[in-house]
Amino acid sequence: MSETILYKKRVLQLLKDLESEQIERTISTVDTNKFAQAVCAFSNDLHNTSLNGYLFIGAHDNGKLTGLKATDKQLQSLGGLRSDGNILPQPIMSVKSFSFDEGDVIVIEVQPSPFPPVRQILACSTSALVWRLRLKIWIWIYFGTSTLRMPLMLKY
Repeated sequence: MSETILYKKRVLQLLKDLESEQIERTISTVDTNKFAQAVCAFSNDLHNTSLNGYLFIGAHDNGKLTGLKATDKQLQSLGGLRSDGNILPQPIMSVKSFSFDEGDVIVIEVQPSPFPPVRQILACSTSALVWRLRLKIWIWIYFGTSTLRMPLMLKY
């Protein structure tokens, strides 16, 4: 596994790079489902690169910043992706905010998992009469610049 220390100059370099299996950008600040997908895909490291993945929140696809002003609440919420029970096994990730003249960018840095596949688990329906919970379990991977899902449906 690769462990790096992010600093502002490195963040600027990564923002200028093309989107890839290690770099994803989004202008959304609230789409936790999309964030979880990216965390899973980076964790699964399909091509066994052993490189960390980076999700940039508050950046356009071309790397320009949106003018985001990151808050502690946003950082706590994003950090909760690791331990909210919807991604298993727990990803190895960190959440940091970097401030620039054009605005802030939140970076989720994800290390490849030593225990793939990392899965996103979503409850899709419950029934009090049947006492059955259906779970959608998605295994997300990056293939080039595309995020692909591999479904697994379980009934309990």
